[in-house]
Amino acid sequence: MEKLFLSKAKKITPAFIKKALWQFKWYCKTYPERKNQKLKFNRKLKRYDFRSFYKNLKVEPRDLYVGPSSACNIKCRYCRYHGESGKVQMTGKNLMKYETAQAIATQAKKITTLKRLIFTGRGEPFLNPRWFDMAKLIINNSTITEMCIFSNCMLLNEETINKLVEISSMIKLELVASIDGSSPKDTEYWRKGSDYEIIKRNFIIANEILRKNHVNFYVQGASVLPAEMRGQDYNTIMQWADSSGDYLRKDFPFASIGMRACMPDAYMLGTDTITVAEPIRNLCRELFNSIYINDYGDILDCNCALEPFVIGNVLSGDMYDLWRNSSRIAEARSILSGGGELREPEQCLTCYGRPCKNTHEFVILNEGFEICQK
Repeated sequence: MEKLFLSKAKKITPAFIKKALWQFKWYCKTYPERKNQKLKFNRKLKRYDFRSFYKNLKVEPRDLYVGPSSACNIKCRYCRYHGESGKVQMTGKNLMKYETAQAIATQAKKITTLKRLIFTGRGEPFLNPRWFDMAKLIINNSTITEMCIFSNCMLLNEETINKLVEISSMIKLELVASIDGSSPKDTEYWRKGSDYEIIKRNFIIANEILRKNHVNFYVQGASVLPAEMRGQDYNTIMQWADSSGDYLRKDFPFASIGMRACMPDAYMLGTDTITVAEPIRNLCRELFNSIYINDYGDILDCNCALEPFVIGNVLSGDMYDLWRNSSRIAEARSILSGGGELREPEQCLTCYGRPCKNTHEFVILNEGFEICQK
């Protein structure tokens, strides 16, 4: 299995090996029954034999994604929802109601395969004043043993940290800070309305209080390629992306740092938007193992799609039955695992992580489809 990850790079670096081994350990922990499975990389076709991965992948929910809020306190320039030229028109900035969380908890209790709760979505989770009550309700009524919260960390104050302390005493907790840009100034440009010094202070204080509870801290970053870097080879670009996070490693030595190379992409929103290019990714399992519920209680076929399809609502139907029996998701699973035409499911066509096939002349690794090089 190690060869699956280590064969992806033309030049092996210490940083690459560290992340590859982390990915390998995560894979074995998540899928212990498939630890010895062989996954082959076809160098001639520049893609993984991903159907060997999906063929026997069980259709069972392991991750429960919940969006407590579609309101946000900053306006990232590339955001599909809150950016100045956002492509998805929001009907309103909504906060999930507690009754919706109650419905989620009631239904989650029956899904014994659930392992992880992820608070994310179309806005900032901590803007919902009842996010903590909702998290506890779902955790206490399910088999969930881990929780991950994505946040811009501008609202990571003492009250919020104390609530995180209580959650971390119940289950394993990971706090993910979204910090884009190759410098503090660059961060504040792309994430309009953010203040790097406030984020830095909040994250450091949170670590000082939470580290005794073994909370994992992770910084998920993306740096936009400067003009002189475009057109460079894959290794050069990925080395630049990794080095662009050096300031984060210095400021947050207690956290894991994951930087991605990005570039302006007219496909999304305009000249100030980005598409993610990642050096290492696991084969995407979202359509097989993840249920997404937004702030209205809508159950989505995939949260990564630009315009996800609503397959039902937890207030009027059972999320497991709707997710398991959705003809739209079933078709996507069949495309991934079957023997028919080799193509991307509709949900994947507007994913942030898909290959930019028509715009950039370097290798981009998509989640399980192909490495594309023009």
